[in-house]
Amino acid sequence: MRKDRSVIVILLAAAAFYAVARASSPWGHGQDGRATSRRGDQQLLDAYYQDYNTRVERHIYKKTPQGELAIHIHFPKDWTAQDKRPAIVFFFGGGWTGGTIEQFTRQAHYLASRGMVAARADYRVRSRHQTTPEVCVEDAKSAVRWLRKNAAKFGIDPDRIVASGGSAGGHIAACTSTVTGLDAEGEDTGISCRPNLLILYNPVLNCADEQIALRMGSTDMANRLSPNLHLSKDMPPAIVFYGTEDRFYSQGKEFLQLSKELGNKVELYAAGLQPHGFFNRSPWHQQTTFLVDKFLARHGYLAGEPALKLGEKDITLKRIAAEQKEGERPSPPPKRLRPPRRRKPRDNEPGLKVGQLAPDFKLPPLVIQTGADGQSVGIIESVGYAGFCIPTRARLPVCTAYPTIVKTSFRGKKPVCLIFSPDQVGDLRFGPRPGPWKTCTCRTRTKFSFSWCTSPRPIRTG
Repeated sequence: MRKDRSVIVILLAAAAFYAVARASSPWGHGQDGRATSRRGDQQLLDAYYQDYNTRVERHIYKKTPQGELAIHIHFPKDWTAQDKRPAIVFFFGGGWTGGTIEQFTRQAHYLASRGMVAARADYRVRSRHQTTPEVCVEDAKSAVRWLRKNAAKFGIDPDRIVASGGSAGGHIAACTSTVTGLDAEGEDTGISCRPNLLILYNPVLNCADEQIALRMGSTDMANRLSPNLHLSKDMPPAIVFYGTEDRFYSQGKEFLQLSKELGNKVELYAAGLQPHGFFNRSPWHQQTTFLVDKFLARHGYLAGEPALKLGEKDITLKRIAAEQKEGERPSPPPKRLRPPRRRKPRDNEPGLKVGQLAPDFKLPPLVIQTGADGQSVGIIESVGYAGFCIPTRARLPVCTAYPTIVKTSFRGKKPVCLIFSPDQVGDLRFGPRPGPWKTCTCRTRTKFSFSWCTSPRPIRTG
């Protein structure tokens, strides 16, 4: 009993010491080291920013097959159409899957109160529009291009436009200045979609990650949509924020390092012991906004001191310096995803064509998953070679029609790959992932990759 009490006392003392250390540390939760509840935190932020509310107009900036896309524009109180004010457009986060246009409302109100025209742009995401990340990038480019095209109408200086966003929104903001192509059909590409400044909150900057690559659709697309792989000497100045516990923090340091070697101006700030999305909470919300204000003022987009009730001593975010010194060897290139090697067909393997059955071929039972709406997911492979995976929205009979399946590959008792005839592949459509999922490492020429799904209630075919 006495020994148990001693252990409890030691644990309590250690917990108290840790709490005091975090409160006094520059990496702590805030000025007093205490964290607030989520609801209380949002109420605190609402009260903090209530003096900065501005007039908002809603406009349609793009019409797509999935519907119209809106942009919400905040105007300063003394705004006139004859002005030539700097502008900023925010893109919400949500893993290219979801998210809300309301995410950056407070930042937009604040910057409009400081004299900028601030916009929040909607864009297509998978949960609402069944789209993939390259479509998100296309929409971000369209939003920046639309603001520049309508600069005279909204009193905007077309040479002072900022792109900003958090997480996936920060990724597509960065892509507007790094990724070529992916312009919407019919848009005037003579109007630049490249912003003049970047403000990025824990963005994804390198998609050479298995989980991220699955969302991108293929290794080729993951490489194409990785800003760190496409940096150039004409990149706009940028300020970037991360929490040190964010798994994408290393990408931010890589972005800083490569940018320095190219001669680009990048400022990287880190919040110690903070996870992904830290900037949405107090006091990090106010601190990042304060630093954004100072960054914009240094580049001539704002005048005077920040209006926030903060001072330099209240900022606990640390600026991170690039490690590379002049005269040293340059950093290695960023990691790229590479497709797996294709296996050569064995000597005794029949030279089958897609749609052709082997003489002794028998279709084993398969396990597939269907959603509530009858949609299904399957895996497809080229005959005799390493395969590729395709998400589908084809109806169950199309996915499992016996005569057109050429070959199956198994790992244990679970099927890995199927082969369909070209006419069936043409009928496949992108769709949601019903889960639960297992990682599939298939990939080849059609530039798609996805995962195999198993169901608690399997459907047997064949």
